Amino acid sequence: MNLDFNRSWSDYKKHWTLPLLFILLTFPGVFTTPLAIVMCYYIPCLYYKNNKVLTFYDVSHFLIKNFRRIFIAGILQMLATSIGFLLCGIPGIIVSLSTPIVISKIVNTDKGAKDCVKEGILEFWKGLVSGSMRTFALIQIILLFLITIASTITCGIGAFLVIPYTSFCLYNFLENNNKDKSSPLLESD
Repeated sequence: MNLDFNRSWSDYKKHWTLPLLFILLTFPGVFTTPLAIVMCYYIPCLYYKNNKVLTFYDVSHFLIKNFRRIFIAGILQMLATSIGFLLCGIPGIIVSLSTPIVISKIVNTDKGAKDCVKEGILEFWKGLVSGSMRTFALIQIILLFLITIASTITCGIGAFLVIPYTSFCLYNFLENNNKDKSSPLLESD
């Protein structure tokens, strides 16, 4: 095996600025890409809450007004999901499938981020145990496979259409299947 670390370091020192430049150019994407994907889930939830077509002002106003709650809830949900995957995987899957419920809590209540994450995960878990969330979990898994297939077939371009569409499917399911139930997934407090 011919691997020369000294030569690699010497070559790196000569060219370190270009890789650093590309890393710095992608740095804004570290924040904007997750925010854009998450907004694909907030927009349908806001739509079904307000029952009207949303404008850019409506969405940006909600985002600015609730940025702290959205940001903190996102970090808490990500940490809970990561810890869940470290604990054998199944808890991580359960926590990640609770994300639409957490987003619904943020949109439809004025509770803090920690409470929204905690209540969303607990509501989803209790629903899995009682059986009321099993269909919702199955729908999420099927939609995930559809996203994967559409994105793979179209080399990723299909994700631009499929991710927002499937998020509307999820919240449409929640809206239509929780009107007569005591679980206030899409109702304001």
